[in-house]
This record gives sequence, C-alpha cells and structure tokens, in this order.
Amino acid sequence: MLAALEAGGADCPIQFQFRRCIYNITNLQAYLLIIAGGYIGTLFAATTAMLVSAKTHNTALAAAVPFLIL
Repeated sequence: MLAALEAGGADCPIQFQFRRCIYNITNLQAYLLIIAGGYIGTLFAATTAMLVSAKTHNTALAAAVPFLIL
C-alpha cells in the first residue's frame, strides 16, 4: 500500500483502497477510528472483568464473561 500511495497516502480517500466503501473518509481517519475502537473495546472488556470479579469473587468467571460477550 505504501508503494501505491507513497508517503502522502494518509490523505487519499479510503475509496482508493476499497472500491465499494460507502464512507467518505481518508486512510488516516480510518486508521484513527480503528485505534479508537480498539481502545474503547479494551476498556469495556477490562471494566466488565473487574465488575464480574468484584461481584462474584471468582477469577475464572471474571475471565470468561468478557470473552463470551465479545
């Protein structure tokens, strides 16, 4: 991808990479959305594990519940 878009590829629309994409965003914006979604998902899983652990006092259940939800 770097060879096709060169160093300024972050400003190219994402439609250049994915032809049928309906979103009007750039590659940099898509990357930042992916990073933000991963961070929020990680915080959700950690919070769920801590809440289940605090309520049940069972470490196996605290590890299994977020995994089953995700």
